[in-house]
Amino acid sequence: MLLLNGQRADARSVLMRKEHMLRDANRRAIFARGGLPLRWLAHCIADGVMRVAVGYGYRPARALFFAAALIIGLGAFFDQAWRAGDMTPNAAPILIRANWISEIETHADNPAAFWSSKTEAGKDWETFNGYAYAADLVIPIVSLGQETAWAPSTSRSRLGRVGWWLRWFAKALGWIITALGAAAVTGAVRQD
Repeated sequence: MLLLNGQRADARSVLMRKEHMLRDANRRAIFARGGLPLRWLAHCIADGVMRVAVGYGYRPARALFFAAALIIGLGAFFDQAWRAGDMTPNAAPILIRANWISEIETHADNPAAFWSSKTEAGKDWETFNGYAYAADLVIPIVSLGQETAWAPSTSRSRLGRVGWWLRWFAKALGWIITALGAAAVTGAVRQD
């Protein structure tokens, strides 16, 4: 049977709705049988993530959208953290060197930006980019070098402390989105 593009989209929407109804019925059956509340909650969360992130495998491009949105949001946050002086080189030998300690004392507002400027000791160090840093966190299979070169400072301000914890959240979400996207693209999520 030949399907046109509009019909394919409609067919995918119908299949997604069918999958949602089947999973909803499954959750109700678990609850009616007296299933554990945590099991029921786990099914609700997993089904919600599958529906939103990849449309039960019928909309794999959604994973790209969520990854891009996550990178843009985190990139803006880490760019702001950089401007606030809350990003530091992620290397112990640099952090104990006299020139770095001097930069902290003389340029307390943003020592990393001054240290890595074209005339200072860190001029050959990896240039910081908030969006590349976010992509490095979210995309687990590619290393852009930002995460190995820079880290949020927990001792300067709240942005650095939030960034320290936010990067773990970003890594976890990145693994989930990447895995779901790959499974949806390969057809492992969807059962035809």
